[in-house]
Amino acid sequence: VPQEEIGTNLIINHNRCIVCYRCVRFEEEKVGQSNLGLFERGNHSLIGLANDEPIDHNYQGALADICPVGALLNNKTLFKSRVWWYKSHSSVCHGCSTGCNVTTNVRDNKMYRYMVKENYEKGMFFLCDKGRFDIDWMNENRLLAYLEKGKPSTSVDVIPKISDLIQKSNGIDILGGAHESNENLEKIKKALPEISKAFADKTIIMEVRVSDPQYKETEQVDFLLTKDSHPNTKGAVDLGLTLSNGLNDIESLVNSGKVDVVFIIKEEVPNFLKGKATLVVLDTNLTVSAQEADFAVPIKIFAEEAGSFTNKNGLKQNFEKSMESPQGLPSSAEFFQRLLTSANVKKEEVLLGNG
Repeated sequence: VPQEEIGTNLIINHNRCIVCYRCVRFEEEKVGQSNLGLFERGNHSLIGLANDEPIDHNYQGALADICPVGALLNNKTLFKSRVWWYKSHSSVCHGCSTGCNVTTNVRDNKMYRYMVKENYEKGMFFLCDKGRFDIDWMNENRLLAYLEKGKPSTSVDVIPKISDLIQKSNGIDILGGAHESNENLEKIKKALPEISKAFADKTIIMEVRVSDPQYKETEQVDFLLTKDSHPNTKGAVDLGLTLSNGLNDIESLVNSGKVDVVFIIKEEVPNFLKGKATLVVLDTNLTVSAQEADFAVPIKIFAEEAGSFTNKNGLKQNFEKSMESPQGLPSSAEFFQRLLTSANVKKEEVLLGNG
């Protein structure tokens, strides 16, 4: 029997299939759909589509995982590499606030795939497609240079200019950060009072919540995926990196002119900030926000460091470093430390009469 495509990202090889019925049960019991069924009789029995339309749900990767004989295959990972060429590391899925345990497969410093890492103690056995296959951004379209008004620059030019902006500003806000590890956020929190002091006690505030789901109790899209697409909202909130009224406070402060420099960590620029404040975007990729900001700073992706995320249930989970970062690229915390160093150097120059 020839193999056939039964999903938008799923192939079945009927010659391998042992008709164990696992895939049918998984869909019915976990996904809540009945796309697959058992057809024919006796030694002609086979698993096939019960509907005219191909499978298009969020768990086609999980169907391939649970197949004991490799009869179900995903197009997106098929024939990409020999599995023994991968370097594997324990990690945490970045796709939402659930924090599924994964094993990363890396080859030539390129992320090829996530595989489920079963955690019996925490009841983690599956991985949704949104988290599993959302990895291309780690390998493509990376932001590798500082930008000034969308044009490539260097840290030597950009950091002193940002320092001057802070020196002349009325107040500073840091927005976002729920994609960052607990360790990076702790370092940023620790650095903020020092940065404020270095810049004549400038007011610096931080709010990590930028989307509605981050302000609400956990809302599930399905049995794993949540509406909060940030892996570390809980960790950031636990660190106290929030304001009482969230984005409303920031909008009010920006409109009143009390905040006029805003750092945005790996988020889209909110509309209420455009044209009303100097924007410094810290991002891993060359996004529209990075290109349109006054300044853009390249930072490491989470997989280029070791750290931890805190999931929706308050479970703090460590992840290993899976990839090497481009040489010289800072983490978000390291950038703020460089900013502090720049301010202190300038202060010393002024004291010595060279500023």
